Amino acid sequence: MDTTDSKITFDEKGVCDHCRNFDKNIAPFWNPEENRFDELEALASQIRKTGINKEYDCILGLSGERIALSGLYC
Repeated sequence: MDTTDSKITFDEKGVCDHCRNFDKNIAPFWNPEENRFDELEALASQIRKTGINKEYDCILGLSGERIALSGLYC
């Protein structure tokens, strides 16, 4: 991780806060060998069902970068 993130912090070992957050909050629950497609499909189905006859019925994953947001706008 570099310092282009103006709010990034590093601990005394040089580990950034993004890495510490990943180690604490994501890694313990992440199992890339596990196929959770059925769980994702069930969640998407529930969202579709609750979105019937509503203005919005989808989820869009965005990185927050301008390119992603401009792609959403298009």
